[in-house]
Amino acid sequence: MRVHLIYLDTSSIYPPHYSCGLGSVAAVLRNAGHELTFSYIRNDEEAEVSLSLIEERRPQIVAFSSMSSMYPRVMQLAPLVKQVDNGIFTVCGGIHPTLEPGCLEETDGLDAICRGEGEDAFLDLLEAMESGREYLHIQNFNFRTDNGIVENPLRPLLENLDTLPFPDRELFGYEAIIDPRNSVYRCGIPNKRTGEFLFTRGCPFDCSFCSNRALRELYHGKYVRFRSVEKSIEELRTVIDRYRLEVILLHDDIITLKKDWFYDFFTHYVDSIRLPFVCNSRVGTCDEDMMRLLKEAGCHLLVFGVESGNDHIRNTVLKKRTSRAQILETFALAHKHGIRTYSQNMVGIPGETPRHFMDTINLNADLEPNTPGIGIFHPYPGTELGEMCREKGLIFRNELSAAERTETVLRLPGFRPEHIRYYNENFPDLVKRKARGNTKGLFCQETLLPPYPIFGGLIRYLENKRDAESASFLDRIKKVVRLVVGEELYSKMARVYRGILDQR
Repeated sequence: MRVHLIYLDTSSIYPPHYSCGLGSVAAVLRNAGHELTFSYIRNDEEAEVSLSLIEERRPQIVAFSSMSSMYPRVMQLAPLVKQVDNGIFTVCGGIHPTLEPGCLEETDGLDAICRGEGEDAFLDLLEAMESGREYLHIQNFNFRTDNGIVENPLRPLLENLDTLPFPDRELFGYEAIIDPRNSVYRCGIPNKRTGEFLFTRGCPFDCSFCSNRALRELYHGKYVRFRSVEKSIEELRTVIDRYRLEVILLHDDIITLKKDWFYDFFTHYVDSIRLPFVCNSRVGTCDEDMMRLLKEAGCHLLVFGVESGNDHIRNTVLKKRTSRAQILETFALAHKHGIRTYSQNMVGIPGETPRHFMDTINLNADLEPNTPGIGIFHPYPGTELGEMCREKGLIFRNELSAAERTETVLRLPGFRPEHIRYYNENFPDLVKRKARGNTKGLFCQETLLPPYPIFGGLIRYLENKRDAESASFLDRIKKVVRLVVGEELYSKMARVYRGILDQR
């Protein structure tokens, strides 16, 4: 079968990257003898090039891979593919159709969606189509038919990741992706050929903002799986030799999750690889011996999800289940062993106010990460927190149309969109200022709730009643208060109560 794969990356501000998941699907299809072509789409021009390639090659199937933030592009392109040739079968896989299967009915020009892991499911579909067999029963797929949507159950997750071939990299134009000019954006090391790898699937934790919990609830049985250390090291060696890699990016959610696998893997890594690498960990899963081995193996940067410095927001809203003491201890341990750290944080979380976010600035100032990272909270469809935002009516614009993690789609009482944007754009600088004891700029305009609470309620009352009939009486009271607290402070407090607390 002739298959054209499309990877969408239209919301990213970074250079092109490699999709380990789509690479794995491509490897399975190629090994079975299917003919593949590929498009990496980041903008309208590349979309036009992709449509021209489809018109030239006339594939039998066009398959999109999409996250939620990229799905509007699927809705745009699927009908255009049908205009090229209405006989082309169009399908979309990835996290968005997996958690939002209703998207099939809403998308013109889309024939099917693939939910969950796609390697075996997609192969079954191609084999059925190639042999002319009926395929509407294939697990993991929902199909559009003249009689409505046909929904099929999910197949069990693949238990043994070693049965999969190594992900296909050639199809992606891997040489362009590992261009040394892109490495500073990927790992903070300039001018290095940097390769991306994924050896594990799944995460066992229940963070309310993350899709892993939602995905885990779709399946029965073992959700977190590891490729064997032997196969993982073999893949590293193969790709390093072929593409002359100089830095490794490990995209596993928590590389320190399973201790026996961790020690076995990095012991082999020390013996046979020893290239600098970047990986993800989680507070509470990495002790001193593990830090020592990470340093010996060449860990250049260790990434931790801090998310919020406020205990209530972090543990009750986001359900991270990590204490401030644990976070401080983990970062101190990394720095003790000379490992650079990256803290991942969010702003604009449901229930958050500027006062809550001050705790995030303060905690990061105490942590002293080498890179304090930040992104705006996004209510991903299918996640616990995303669904809560929908139910409570916090989403004031289409969450699929926003620039993911760079602008808010929520209307939060007490936290204006422009203030969320301010903190997102200035977070690293604000953390550094706070660490130096400089509080200038920590509170963006109108976000600092003022002192002198004895006058706060009175000023709020005066501002709320400023157009009342008894204006002359109110004016006299206002004049007295202005004299007591000062004109500048009164004006600042009035702006706060009008803008932040009253949400006018």
